[in-house]
Amino acid sequence: FTYILVIAIDILLIYALNMKEIKEIFLAQKGSVARYNIDTKEVVWSSEVKGTPSLISLYNDYVIIQGVNKWGIKIIQHCLDAKTGKLLWYTEEFNSIVVPYYLEENIYFLDSKAQICKVSLTNGKVYFRKAFAGFINKHYYHLAVSGNDVLLVSKDKSLIIDKENGST
Repeated sequence: FTYILVIAIDILLIYALNMKEIKEIFLAQKGSVARYNIDTKEVVWSSEVKGTPSLISLYNDYVIIQGVNKWGIKIIQHCLDAKTGKLLWYTEEFNSIVVPYYLEENIYFLDSKAQICKVSLTNGKVYFRKAFAGFINKHYYHLAVSGNDVLLVSKDKSLIIDKENGST
């Protein structure tokens, strides 16, 4: 397999198993993603994905892969089980690379329309996709997670997001 290293900051994993350090990375190329052991130079798993991955992030046992479809006009998000490489879900619904924030087995982000989104990591269910009260100044807000709170933060104020319905 020939793979392209997608993003070095987020994908180097160091695990402690049986008191031995194991170094693994996630690699991607058009149509596939693989988990690779640096020490043994072996592929731990390899999975097919749609399109061409351009960003990989890891949270607990989940790997989020974001990239473009084969025509380069739609953004695709995939979620894989990090241990097995099994595809849990994928979507083209959000049509933008997102900055993911993780909390309680969910992913939170602002979509291309600056709507607050909550998606289940386990099955891809969209719990909400909601415009917020600061809609007029929406580009001045940034999403943040602090402890168990999801917040929209600007230089002037902070809004706490209701995790059940997305209201502020």
